[in-house]
Amino acid sequence: MIAKIYLNLGIINSQQGESEQAIHFHKRSLDLKTKELPAMHEDIMNSYVLIAHETSRLGQHEQACKYY
Repeated sequence: MIAKIYLNLGIINSQQGESEQAIHFHKRSLDLKTKELPAMHEDIMNSYVLIAHETSRLGQHEQACKYY
């Protein structure tokens, strides 16, 4: 699953402190997941949480709340 590859790239970028790049990969993963999985699937919810976390790390707390 290509979405999993993007997810892992996002996690690696997050661990390296590259939040903007992590968000990019998490959003790519989310886009693919929403095409393949039911709307309330656990993997989709996980992507939203990861995007929110990285957005919060950038100090964009109001934007992050939209993903929680």
